[in-house]
Amino acid sequence: SIAKSYIFRGNREYSPGRVGELLGCTPRAPGPGAPGHGAPGQQQQQQPPNMGGPGQEVLERFLLPVSECSFVLETILDDLRRDPWPVPNDKRPARATGCALSVATSLLHLAIPRRGARIMLFTSGPCTSGPGAIVSRMKEEDIRSHADLAKNAEALHKPACEFYAKLAHPSLFANPPTDKKKQKQAPTPTSAPFHIVDVMACSLDQVGLLEMRQLVEATGGLMVLGDSFGQSVFKESLRRVFNRY
Repeated sequence: SIAKSYIFRGNREYSPGRVGELLGCTPRAPGPGAPGHGAPGQQQQQQPPNMGGPGQEVLERFLLPVSECSFVLETILDDLRRDPWPVPNDKRPARATGCALSVATSLLHLAIPRRGARIMLFTSGPCTSGPGAIVSRMKEEDIRSHADLAKNAEALHKPACEFYAKLAHPSLFANPPTDKKKQKQAPTPTSAPFHIVDVMACSLDQVGLLEMRQLVEATGGLMVLGDSFGQSVFKESLRRVFNRY
């Protein structure tokens, strides 16, 4: 069979409903000429309902037990290569970390909204594009420092913190409350996060763990920081994560 990939634009955030729609897992209203669509007064043809719903379709198409997809997963990991697209010397690489986490959390919320699951983010630099960005791509603009945070002089810090904190509750992300008082209240048990988010970061520079801290803490995840993914300390830490969980 031919492998199929889905590409999301990295400069926007995606709610669970939007992810389901883009993946073709959310039923749409029939258009003119489609079965079941007719003029007023005409008897419309009844369509068989999708008993499993979009969540079941996501499970069948995109999420599988390791025992059923281990070979394909290992092949994908073995074929991973460094992005060949050239990066100008005066710019940082384009990283849409926030968008990637948005799609991952929305996908799990759509498929298994009230069952435990784990998202593991491996990153080697700060988010520079789309929601959750903490610095621009231009290297002439320095990443936020302690002095900037103390003076509230960093314009990207607060929006990034709010974005990552919001990802811990995809149900609220999909249907945000309109009442300002409710927005300030703590999430109810029905909206508590069921999906854990871990961040594995290896870089000699900052990667934005401060902004992602609320997301990791709210979901009960782990933060592992190292200099390189090939470092023995990082490999041992990652091995212990899998041995424990």
